[in-house]
Amino acid sequence: MPTTDLAPLSWQFATAPRRGWADPLDDPQALTDWQPACVPGTVQRDLMAVGRLPDLTTVLDLETVLAWVDGQDWWYRVELPAVEPERRAWLRFAGMDYFAAVTVNGEELGRRAGMFAPREWEITPWLRRGPVTVAVRLWGGGSLPQWPRTWRWHLARRLVDWLQNGLPAFDDRLLTLKAPVHFGWDFAPRLLAVGIWDDVTLHTALGVAIRAVWARADWGPEHGLVLHLEFDADRDRSPTLTAVLEPANFDGEGEQRAVWPLVIPAGRSQRSLRWPQARLQPWATHDRGFPHLYRLRLRLHDGPDLLDAVETRVGSRTVGWEGGAGRMTPLRLNGERLFLRGVNWVPLDPVARGDR
Repeated sequence: MPTTDLAPLSWQFATAPRRGWADPLDDPQALTDWQPACVPGTVQRDLMAVGRLPDLTTVLDLETVLAWVDGQDWWYRVELPAVEPERRAWLRFAGMDYFAAVTVNGEELGRRAGMFAPREWEITPWLRRGPVTVAVRLWGGGSLPQWPRTWRWHLARRLVDWLQNGLPAFDDRLLTLKAPVHFGWDFAPRLLAVGIWDDVTLHTALGVAIRAVWARADWGPEHGLVLHLEFDADRDRSPTLTAVLEPANFDGEGEQRAVWPLVIPAGRSQRSLRWPQARLQPWATHDRGFPHLYRLRLRLHDGPDLLDAVETRVGSRTVGWEGGAGRMTPLRLNGERLFLRGVNWVPLDPVARGDR
């Protein structure tokens, strides 16, 4: 398959001395205390697995127990096999938390700050030369930005706390795009999780790749789909794109199929395609119907050669405020009023990946 999940590979992690975010990277090859790791996951979860942390669900004073973890930085690494000379390859991290730098055979690909934005690099030149080592440096929780604890900060915090009825003001969680629950939330203790918390994949293609897919379903009697695609081609090509739509979470419908001849220029390009014959049953909440979802499979061929293939999910629904955004008016789902009983999200396990 063009997209390979890298979770089953033999990941390892090791601790490293604290460095500044802008400092040159240290050499992970100089580290000796490598331990098995689980990706997706977190540093805290891996330390528990190798016996260097107790079961954090039984610890009352987490800040004291985790102080040394927050004060360290961390390296993760994994070996990737080579690819065929005619293929291209992209390494994709769906989520790293929070400050992270990625290297291939010691060469830095880039460093980014954030938790939820995917990060992706083409690593074709390295993989064509043979197996490679991908390493990820993660800065510990103690490196996250904080408000300066000056007398002005203390005074402003007290004043604003009083004005807004006791809600914490100038909180450190406001300085990062990180899950707020990690800083403490209601019953949830402060636990600054760090790690490669979402999927890591390697996508390969034969010359031209489908780099992004956004499928928008039309609503109403016309139905249909609009496909917004992004390509990356090594040269000008004229492939054929085949789309297959089939139920993903229910039975009773056959597959729907459409074919388009394309002309794709060299480099990155975008293309929008209409599929008016596509028919999708509406997505709805369980109390109002059924959440119909469809599997959309796209395949790019040049004669008998499969150049690339991707898969995603798509549904059809409308949602919006009855009187326009920002007004105190009812919410409508598929044209019907929807009463919200409450909105909140607290993970069951703050040190595990979000969907477990």
